[in-house]
Amino acid sequence: MKIVPVERTQHFLLRFHAGDTLPETLLTQLKAHQITGGWVRLSGVLADVELCAFSSEIEGPGGIKRLAGPIEAVVLDGSLGVADGGPSVDLRVVLARESDRGLETIAGRLIHARVLGLDGSMTVLAETVVPRGLDKTAGVSLLHDNAVVTSLPAVTPKPAIPAAAARPAPPPAAPVVVAPPPSPPSSPDVTAPAATPPSPAPRALATALPRPARQTDESEEGPYPQAGDYAEHFAFGMCEVLKSDGDRLHVRMKDGRIREIALEMLKVTPLPPDGATQRFRLSRKI
Repeated sequence: MKIVPVERTQHFLLRFHAGDTLPETLLTQLKAHQITGGWVRLSGVLADVELCAFSSEIEGPGGIKRLAGPIEAVVLDGSLGVADGGPSVDLRVVLARESDRGLETIAGRLIHARVLGLDGSMTVLAETVVPRGLDKTAGVSLLHDNAVVTSLPAVTPKPAIPAAAARPAPPPAAPVVVAPPPSPPSSPDVTAPAATPPSPAPRALATALPRPARQTDESEEGPYPQAGDYAEHFAFGMCEVLKSDGDRLHVRMKDGRIREIALEMLKVTPLPPDGATQRFRLSRKI
């Protein structure tokens, strides 16, 4: 037995609509929301169900059985992960219906079904990749024994960063702009910083390279974090920005771990500078 700790989870309510299909609709949403690990539990009514069951003769999934017409899914659950470079889901279902032979109960692995009405919940393992594949011994799809990644790959160590007290104060001629200038141009370009005289002594961690352009909504204005700044993430707390490539940040958390954060779904709000340190708040977009 192997136990793998997961630092953080998220929970979602799911509501499928008539005409959705399983597992296709679920896989589309997993890909859209970049979900790479978790579990789902559903119930409702399906139609035109295709399923199979484990065959002891071949020690693996048997032939596909087709059930026409509507049938109740008493329990439909499964595990979410990654296989062959994309999202993967393995669904198992317990079905029930009244027939001329009385109450029928059918169970198996769900291959395909059309939704008439379905809802439930999904637990997502945040920032966790769960590789899945066929287990040769059991003959079914399972979590890989030695392939769970719960953090980003290690980055190449950078030179030691001097303490904040030892960092040279930025020259007064090149302050960090937080508020819009008194006389903004008629057509501001939020991706290009205002021209400033070259600084003889840049801040620690800052480089002479131009700030990378970030694709933002037309409604967004103002600066965004770059190397050397600090960002207060809604989940990770205050982090040090190590690298900024426009729409993603590489940050170091308080415990020393490195994370990569996508800015697409976050609202970036400048905070008052703490001495020579520029700070930002990263909150969820509503």
